[in-house]
Amino acid sequence: MRLAKAKRYAGWTVCEIAKRKKRTYITPEDVAGALKKHGLTKVRADVLAVIGKQTRYGCEDASLCAFVAWDG
Repeated sequence: MRLAKAKRYAGWTVCEIAKRKKRTYITPEDVAGALKKHGLTKVRADVLAVIGKQTRYGCEDASLCAFVAWDG
């Protein structure tokens, strides 16, 4: 029996948190929450996708989100 894979798209680790909170932007708290559940490299790439406007989601504070993702 195969388990269903989560939908994976650019930014999904952080955007899913924002989506659950009914927001169209990510926050530094979303980044910190994603780091608790997902790998550091994946979250960093996803934050970069959001900051680079490769997703439908925006960023509340791009500098702080980048810092939280980098600092881990």
